[in-house]
Amino acid sequence: MKSESMLKLAESGNTSTVEEQWMQLVESQELSLSEFASYQCVLAELCKNNKQSFAATLGWAAIEGLCGGHSKSDVLDVAAPFLLAIGDHADLRKQVADLYRQAYEGREGLEELIQEAGIEKGRPVRRALRTLQVALEINKGDYLAGRHEEMAARVDGISLPDWDITVKTPSSTKTFSAVTLADEYRLAKDTEFVVMQSFSQEALLDRIRREPAEVVIELCRENNDKIDSDELHDRLSPALLAEADWKKWWTRARTALKKNPKVKIEGRSPYELTYIDEEVTHEGHFEEEFAKQRDVQSQLVCVDRYVRDCRQRKEELCIETLGRCATTMAERARRFAKEKAGTANICWLCAARTGELAGNDAIIDEAVAYFKTRDEFDKTLQVVSVDSLYSTFLECFCRVHADDWSARLLEWFPSLPYVACDLAVKRLLDHGCTNEDFAPALQGLMKHPENGFDVLLWLWNGPSDDEALFQVETVGLLGRIVRVLEAARLRGEIPKARLREMLDRARTVLGARKCEKFRNCIDSIDAGMALALRNQIKRADSLGQAVKEDYLRIILAAFPEEDVTSKIPIWLREDILFVTQRGMTKRSAEIEHHLNVKMAENAKAIGAAAEHGDLSENSEYKFALEERDLLRAKLGQMNEEMDKAQVLAAADVATDIISVGTLAVFKSTDSGTKYEMTFFGPWEADLSSFRFNYNAPLAQKLMGLKIGETVDFDHDGAIGQYELVAIENAIQDWDL
Repeated sequence: MKSESMLKLAESGNTSTVEEQWMQLVESQELSLSEFASYQCVLAELCKNNKQSFAATLGWAAIEGLCGGHSKSDVLDVAAPFLLAIGDHADLRKQVADLYRQAYEGREGLEELIQEAGIEKGRPVRRALRTLQVALEINKGDYLAGRHEEMAARVDGISLPDWDITVKTPSSTKTFSAVTLADEYRLAKDTEFVVMQSFSQEALLDRIRREPAEVVIELCRENNDKIDSDELHDRLSPALLAEADWKKWWTRARTALKKNPKVKIEGRSPYELTYIDEEVTHEGHFEEEFAKQRDVQSQLVCVDRYVRDCRQRKEELCIETLGRCATTMAERARRFAKEKAGTANICWLCAARTGELAGNDAIIDEAVAYFKTRDEFDKTLQVVSVDSLYSTFLECFCRVHADDWSARLLEWFPSLPYVACDLAVKRLLDHGCTNEDFAPALQGLMKHPENGFDVLLWLWNGPSDDEALFQVETVGLLGRIVRVLEAARLRGEIPKARLREMLDRARTVLGARKCEKFRNCIDSIDAGMALALRNQIKRADSLGQAVKEDYLRIILAAFPEEDVTSKIPIWLREDILFVTQRGMTKRSAEIEHHLNVKMAENAKAIGAAAEHGDLSENSEYKFALEERDLLRAKLGQMNEEMDKAQVLAAADVATDIISVGTLAVFKSTDSGTKYEMTFFGPWEADLSSFRFNYNAPLAQKLMGLKIGETVDFDHDGAIGQYELVAIENAIQDWDL
């Protein structure tokens, strides 16, 4: 008879049946003492239902019956938990006290200890039993561990029959009564962490170094079988483990713990560890975790973890277990098929992935057959959150669109998730796609980088297949990555979770291999480009402090700042756009109008057009979306220019050469006709007033000319050879 079935009888109040079955167990002697001890739950339930006397009678009868076939000290292992379950009952207290007298007969000071413990005189049962158990087990030289604090002590002496117990700690020596000692300490082995930390620290340091997993398990068990990595860190570092060594040590420990079936590791930073005392198989633990998950992608995460752990342990996958998981996912997919098509798609993908691991082709075929009936299947890629699903999705996608999958995939290419890029490109290359096939997608991506951020990062990191197909100018690629990040961070249109994912992935990719890609990029640019790049990176807070500092350090090492700025004329500075104060004010007003008026009106137009329904045939809606894209691109360009803009003061304008902010007076060498040109930034340029953008090709040819030099003109208003006869400061009057 299992204790669980008798417990149900006790819960129902059926005392006559409980008594009958209880006495049968006592008389049959079928159970081991440890099994019988588990029946304390039955006695506790009876007491809970106000049947303490009845429970005490059963307990007393069981103890008396067990004494006939077992030693008194062994029966105490059953009597003590029974008394704890029943609580304060005089007859049972006396029975247990007598058991101690018989089990330890002849022990010096026994009667004095029983009296001090108060097992018969009303002291709380738990405290009395604890006193007897600790005091009767300790000997001189034994180690103790604190019950309430992380401390250890060694028994230095026991004075009998008074039971004055002297203990020594690393800092002091104290004497306790048996009751007080049991309140403060428990018996401990000399190999326990807290004991070694106090009395054998050198041996402990060696053990921490050699057996990291065993140390973690011990600390976990000392902490009621649960501990997290932050608590471990606080226990070990810096007292026993240097802070600089912690990360490497914890990685070693975690790797070993993953191979231990009794340890469960969950979460991330901090990791949560649980020690499971009973023996659990790897497959059993996996199935238990799988069953706990509430959504199918979380179940797939468990599957992937199980596969990864098997590889680490060099174990064979349990095909039967994976098959059951795949069947469970497929059943869920079938339930959702009619009412929640999007959820069903994900369920079928997860089932197909797990079925593939289990070698169940039938589930994969059923998934593909289902996808062929769903027009929205292609959109499933947008809601995939588990990396291992991308391969399964692509396999199903190619089977669903057997006739034109490569053309569809090339069209999608710019918007692929980062993890899917290599998988998709490998399929396309194996299919025979060439540079000409990829070129349109890459050109579109460079023109509208905001539409394919993950692919930008993938291109920067370096495709694993035939990089020659994906050659893009690295400085331009970096600039686009930074601009997309900055725009996403500043506009606040992207959900926080997605933005955090973008920032984290970008920083990881850009800083990979000690910034190797960026170092190679710097080797191929000139001083002017380096200066422009440096200033762009300085403004890019989205890169993160570490990547930002590394990049600036690399640039500075290759192009010392004073060398760069001294060699580049003001009109060649690509990192700065020189403007007047009047131009700056005008541009700021234009940006504000663009953002708060034009884009706001466009947003209203999109909403109004969407209300007309049937978006696939709604020309007003499509036009509004196209206008939105143009407005966003224009805003991005204006913001990029504004980031580079610097007001040029009148005092900074040179008058010995033609430069930014100068008025140049030319005189025809033939007719003596004068021709005036003013050189400002692009925001102030006006050809009808002879104000030229200093970045325009014509203006760039004239920059740096000195008085007396000649130039050939061939444009409206000036044809032939002209001599530069005067240079004036044009800004001092312009900004007034």
